[in-house]
Amino acid sequence: MSEDKAVCLGCYRTLAKIANWSRLTDTEKIQVILDAQQRQLTPEGETPLRNRHE
Repeated sequence: MSEDKAVCLGCYRTLAKIANWSRLTDTEKIQVILDAQQRQLTPEGETPLRNRHE
């Protein structure tokens, strides 16, 4: 887990996404995976470009 316990450092998913995985649709799972891949590539402390407005 990250120091703030927000993200798993193995899969880069948030705790909420890990907890709800079995309830997600296939489309939602694909988005979670894409978000996790982006999170893995983004230097710590920076917001990925696609999420900066959120």
